[in-house]
Amino acid sequence: MDVVLQSVLDKIDDMVDCEIEDYDDDEEWFELSGDMEDSDLFLEVKMNWNQIVGIDDDCFALIHCMGGPDSGVWLHYFEGTEYAPGCHQVPAW
Repeated sequence: MDVVLQSVLDKIDDMVDCEIEDYDDDEEWFELSGDMEDSDLFLEVKMNWNQIVGIDDDCFALIHCMGGPDSGVWLHYFEGTEYAPGCHQVPAW
């Protein structure tokens, strides 16, 4: 696993009470879940976002998909301009 990605996943694990699952075992999409509501989980990660991603903030997006079959809180690790980095809420995708 990429060192930058592993560091971000470790920081999420240290700072937020949640499970992290590599969605397709491709180290690109990670579903975050836990005992709290998705909106609360999203806000907790978002509050710590700068500490979590640090200088690599252009490689990560935190997305709260609020509806549809893939609703939940997602961490996306990418290179290039696939998504706007940062924290986003979307109605569905």
